[in-house]
Amino acid sequence: ALIEEVSAEDAARLISDGEGRWLDCRNEEEFQESHIPGAQLLPLARLRGDAPFLDAQRTYVVYCRTGLRSDCAVFLLRERGLHAVSLAGGLCGWPYGLTADV
Repeated sequence: ALIEEVSAEDAARLISDGEGRWLDCRNEEEFQESHIPGAQLLPLARLRGDAPFLDAQRTYVVYCRTGLRSDCAVFLLRERGLHAVSLAGGLCGWPYGLTADV
C-alpha cells in the first residue's frame, strides 16, 4: 500500500529515535496557530514542487488536522520515492503538546 499510518506513540518514537522528521502539510495560517514542535511546514498544495528538495534518506511523519490531507501527502511522497507515513487521526488525535508561532 502507498499509504501507511502510524499511531501517535509510534510517530513520537520515530522522531525521538532520530529516524523520522515531522512534516506538516497544512497551510501556513494553520501551522502558525499550532503545530508539533520541530515540524517542517510543507503545505499539500506545494508538495509536488518541493518534494525534490526533501532528504530521500529520511522518514517523514506527515500530519494535518484530521489525517485526510496527510494521507494524500504520503501518497504523493511515496510516488516520488520518499519514505513517508501519516499520523493516524492527525492533530485531532495527537495527545502530546503543540506549539504556536506568536
